[in-house]
Formats: sequence, structure tokens, C-alpha cells
Amino acid sequence: MNTARTYYHRVVLSQSESYLHLLAVLAVQNMNACNAVEKSHEIEFQALEGSLNMMSKGWFETTLPERFTDADVCAVVLNDVLDLWVCFSKVL
Repeated sequence: MNTARTYYHRVVLSQSESYLHLLAVLAVQNMNACNAVEKSHEIEFQALEGSLNMMSKGWFETTLPERFTDADVCAVVLNDVLDLWVCFSKVL
């Protein structure tokens, strides 16, 4: 049984971060619509999709009680992007 508590951290993006977020959301939607993600990469893709969805809602869910800064949240999303990129670069 998972007893980890869930914490929610508010996300406030700057204008430039908002543009990058929108670009990432559109890229994810495009990849999903084109079926560009192989089965072996679905976990990384879903992690990125989930992170972007949480940022779109203005909050970020973690199991860590520490206060997350907006830079921390962006770093989590960037990590998801890099994980997916590593998977794709192995294919290319």
C-alpha cells in the first residue's frame, strides 16, 4: 500500500516560460496525433505529458513537502524532455 502523501505546489510562469510551455504542449500534442512515439518510449512521453498538464493547471504535484520554486518545476519538465530525447536519439 502506497502511504506517500501528495503535496501541491503553485506554478507561476514568466511570459517567456509561458511561451516555452505552450510550444512544448503543442509539440507533445503533435507527436501524439502523429503516433510518433513508439511503445518503448511511452513511459517517458507520458511523464512529459503529465508534467506539462500539471503546469497548464497552475500547480505541480509531488511527494516532497519542500517548497518548489518555479525553476525547480521547470527543471522537472526539462528532465522529462531530456529523458524522452535520450530515447529518441538511441533510435536515430
